[in-house]
Amino acid sequence: MSNAIAVIEKTELVRQPVNANDLARAHFGRDLDENQWKMFLYTANTLGLSIASKQIYAILRNDKAKGGKVMTIQIGIDGARAVAARSGKLGGISEPQWCADDGIWRSIWVEKKPPSAARVTVYRNGASHGFTGVAMYNEFCQRTADGNPSNLWHTMPAVMLRKCAESQALRMAFPHELQGVYTEEEMAQADNVMTDNERSDLADALDAIAAAGSVDELLGPVKNMLDALKLKGAVRLEVGAVYAERKTELQSAVQRDTAAAK
Repeated sequence: MSNAIAVIEKTELVRQPVNANDLARAHFGRDLDENQWKMFLYTANTLGLSIASKQIYAILRNDKAKGGKVMTIQIGIDGARAVAARSGKLGGISEPQWCADDGIWRSIWVEKKPPSAARVTVYRNGASHGFTGVAMYNEFCQRTADGNPSNLWHTMPAVMLRKCAESQALRMAFPHELQGVYTEEEMAQADNVMTDNERSDLADALDAIAAAGSVDELLGPVKNMLDALKLKGAVRLEVGAVYAERKTELQSAVQRDTAAAK
């Protein structure tokens, strides 16, 4: 083959049109079937996240109940923050806190032993309260087959737990925007992420607490409602914290009114 022909063939090869969808699928969705790929693209476009930057990606996981592999759409913590910020309703994210078994919250974790829990609060503009995500180490720590913490959970447990807590808080504050997607840190406990019913119960509980106009109303009808919901885990902790805060607010209001009347 002459050099001239080689140059022509190389040029024609370069000029051939490239199908962007096929190229993207070859790199980021080669194991997905057609419907899974379309759903993945739809979710990425809806959230406004970049596949190429790995803000969002699809993982196939074995599902014994369904007898095969199912697709789970995952996002990085930066992607979750981007979705919340893009909504225009993100009011801020608190600094993380950690605690040991003593339950005392600390703003810095310097212990060699992993923290027992982490919490982060996300504020949504227009909401009457913050949304606090609480992640328990024993619930979220990913482990190897021999039971030891895996990879980053071994070397950076405080960081990993903080990401889980922040992810939960972002999900509670922006349930519709983040519905159906999980961060990598949450995946070991994907089955424990709040269901739609749990989200609904949480919203009802927080609305009832915020609407309480007196201590008696809070300790009576509202408390009875909360007991009936039988909230569990981090959701129960979140509601308990908001309940206690509202109780303090109402008691302070009574004290101010009493002092003003004297």
